[in-house]
Amino acid sequence: PWLAQLKDLIRRGDAGEERLTVPLAAGGSRSCTVAELARCLTHTETGMKLAYVTDAAPDEANARRIVTLAQGAHLLAIEATFADADRQLAEERQHLTARLAGELGRKANVGRLSVFHHSPRYQRQPDRLRREAEAAFAGDREVVP
Repeated sequence: PWLAQLKDLIRRGDAGEERLTVPLAAGGSRSCTVAELARCLTHTETGMKLAYVTDAAPDEANARRIVTLAQGAHLLAIEATFADADRQLAEERQHLTARLAGELGRKANVGRLSVFHHSPRYQRQPDRLRREAEAAFAGDREVVP
């Protein structure tokens, strides 16, 4: 219970002079300040933001939602089901193209882009969708074949 209380106080920013009673392994207990316990027992840092997008229709409303969701993420894991050359099929099947996935990652200012959920139609070209997404993510205007 004391450890849960310590974590709650630290999360709230109350790592000050409040005292907690800490049980000792050899028996008994010790009274310690939250600040003392925080220095000795804890480490905090800003966490990574991860965004995950799949089964998204390639329309403007979804694009806005995806950019908002992923804004500033360290990693965007996003579907790239079809190549840009197959955009019509992507629209019919309600999935993103690799190029659109890359563009959305760039617009959201994410640190890294990881694409997945590829259509089996590209099995003979295993890097095609990744390369296309990476090119769009980098801002290249040419679609990589």
